[in-house]
Amino acid sequence: MQNLDHLFFILENLNVIPQQATATTDFSRIRYWSLNGWARFYRQLIVLSSFTSPLFLSLFHRFAMNYAGQCLIQPHFPLNGYIRPLSAFPQLFQRIPVCDPTLRFNYFVEHILPRFDTSTYDHTLIYLSSYFDFVRLRNYMRTEKHKQFNYLTLSEYSTKKQVLLARNIFYHREVRFLLMTERFHFYHRYRIKGIRHILFYDLPSYGHFYPEIVHFLTLPHVEEKKKTTLTRAQHSDEPSTCTALYAKEDALKLAYILGQQAVTDLLNSEKNTHMFTNK
Repeated sequence: MQNLDHLFFILENLNVIPQQATATTDFSRIRYWSLNGWARFYRQLIVLSSFTSPLFLSLFHRFAMNYAGQCLIQPHFPLNGYIRPLSAFPQLFQRIPVCDPTLRFNYFVEHILPRFDTSTYDHTLIYLSSYFDFVRLRNYMRTEKHKQFNYLTLSEYSTKKQVLLARNIFYHREVRFLLMTERFHFYHRYRIKGIRHILFYDLPSYGHFYPEIVHFLTLPHVEEKKKTTLTRAQHSDEPSTCTALYAKEDALKLAYILGQQAVTDLLNSEKNTHMFTNK
């Protein structure tokens, strides 16, 4: 997703009366309702998106001010979500108490990341839907204070050479983390091999991205002791894990993945962790 601050700035300044008139201004053609600052009530605003998000809903309700009213058409959520046809890998959904980007990052580096920074969680993919969160986490790991982190990155700005090198190193060597942005997956759809664990920093904007990412766990990886290529099903000593972090404000994203009924149960539950598996 691009920087929406630019879009908000444009919408806030639409239909504003100019401070100065030009030599070519024909005041006889200007209607009184425009001079009175009512032009925004005659403006038609059409917002098209392949998914629903609180950000888009906020934008629509804030700037769609036509006097005739609003019309909102939302897609139907999958009855059982996208999680049902997945394999038997256990998938943990963990509720976190913060949604603000800065608070979420602080909570992640203080409570979640240390838990995964062990040899047990080598070859962990960290999926980030926002490029800004990706940059913040990458900069955090590259500082001198946190130079112990062994990680690679894949973003929409990575060159083909960088992508090839990162995928090769991640597959054949011991690497703790691979940071990947949502837009990288959106544009390229590479099948990343060697992943043993998946950590969703936040839920994907596109619901069908979730099963696509989880499917990476079924791809071959190199078993270090024997240096042989195995599938995850053949490698039972280290069970794969999938952890997705969510806040109560992520209800719309959860609905695409789990289905509406499961989301209601999760948000109303007193427990902060829920495990899903087909076994």
